[in-house]
Amino acid sequence: MSIFAAYNHSPSSSPPLVQMQHGQQLATTLINNGTFTPSHTSPNTFPWDDLFTILSDDQPLAVGSDGMPDRGRGVAFEHAANCIFMKPFALQNGMYFGTRSQIVLAAFAREGGQHGPWHVELRERAMLGDAVQIGEHDGRQGVSKQPWSSVVHSFDVAANGVAT
Repeated sequence: MSIFAAYNHSPSSSPPLVQMQHGQQLATTLINNGTFTPSHTSPNTFPWDDLFTILSDDQPLAVGSDGMPDRGRGVAFEHAANCIFMKPFALQNGMYFGTRSQIVLAAFAREGGQHGPWHVELRERAMLGDAVQIGEHDGRQGVSKQPWSSVVHSFDVAANGVAT
């Protein structure tokens, strides 16, 4: 089992952010603990909730300026944004910044083995409504426990790579 991740918050020339490293460590722990097994050959047995739990980790990963990127927004911003799941918080311009959706993509080998055909499933969760409420929470703007809306996309890919 391999863990692949795409991250769109940092240029490719930048060193990996601690959020990515921490998420990959948590996913690797799931693999090493047997959460992912060869029996996960279909979306019905795949541990989706375990991966969404990782994506929902809102604990700050570094204190002070050590290990935090410098995106030119100041230490307070970097501290608030230095977790896998960023609770939406107010910027100086009144706009909000934070995680609003999460995606897990998995491919399952069909009868052809590891070279295809494949069944691919993408599950996305997005916060419903306005997730930001006025008030303090961990020194940041408070976030309500809004329910998530969910969508599932699934398709099959033939051994030659053509979606069916």
